[in-house]
Amino acid sequence: AKSVNFGSPRVRITEPDFDSTTHFESLVEAGAELLDDEKYIEVGLDITGHGGGQWRVQVEDGLVVGAEIGLTDCGAATFHLDVGTFATLVQGDTTTEQAVRSGAIRITGVRTDENELLDVLQQVARPRETQTASPAKTRV
Repeated sequence: AKSVNFGSPRVRITEPDFDSTTHFESLVEAGAELLDDEKYIEVGLDITGHGGGQWRVQVEDGLVVGAEIGLTDCGAATFHLDVGTFATLVQGDTTTEQAVRSGAIRITGVRTDENELLDVLQQVARPRETQTASPAKTRV
């Protein structure tokens, strides 16, 4: 018997339509440079689905200054959304306010003004539109 092409089927790795890890790379690099004693609040993002991830975004005086991988319970709030919703925010097809109103984003543990939180998420999704003179910091 021939043993050609009779092996186990190969698992094909599918690339996600949108990869949040790639989107967060520059923020994670900026977050790695933050000093431990800096005063900032953290906002969590729990992005589900293929290409999603869990992130802690550091915010200081209304500016997103960095991000780290993972979630924590001591943040100002956590956004829960799927990767498709995050992709539409990044692409500018919807705003954070529209996504929250439609139920596509759920916010838990709110310990600060919800409008400020929505500004932070919009800033994370579309940093080039909110960027200031400092390349590592974006303004809300």
